[in-house]
Amino acid sequence: LPVGALWRSSGQDEGGMFADLEAAAVRRGVPVRVLSTGERVKWRDAMLAVLHSGGPLTKKDGINNQSVVARFERDGRSALLTGDAGAAAEAQIARIFPPIRIRSDILKVGHHGSRGSTSAPFLDTVAPRAALLSCGRENRFGHPAAETLAGLSARNVRLFRTDFDSDVGFELLPGATRVLRRPF
Repeated sequence: LPVGALWRSSGQDEGGMFADLEAAAVRRGVPVRVLSTGERVKWRDAMLAVLHSGGPLTKKDGINNQSVVARFERDGRSALLTGDAGAAAEAQIARIFPPIRIRSDILKVGHHGSRGSTSAPFLDTVAPRAALLSCGRENRFGHPAAETLAGLSARNVRLFRTDFDSDVGFELLPGATRVLRRPF
């Protein structure tokens, strides 16, 4: 895939992964940017607000909870991109930001739908109409968890899964959100 830029969390570099990614980016002439909580990236017709990046390590899913969580807005529509963040990061975001800054039309489900992500309070705050869950078919971790699927179903969130639907994308348009399937 062509890469225009590498944006990463301000979190700790687990096992040199960030260093390896940054070295590969530099070799290919791809600019690297570390995103910080509260930062905003603006384009002519869109904005990305970083709600979470880095932070203190927690005992459970420490590195995952250092993921970038960002809200993308365009044409009156929004998508919340949660990376591998779990319940600890979700709770921190909910403490810092008012619900209006978190509520989104589309939710990228955190940490592949693991048991430790996409908590009920977070789902209630985000109140998505649709969700994208990225996980591999028959993956060794058993993702997504039944609890996560039940939480989404109980809230009537339309779910798109990469293990079933393969490549899925969303286009945020004025007055509508369009689902895109390969080829885009």
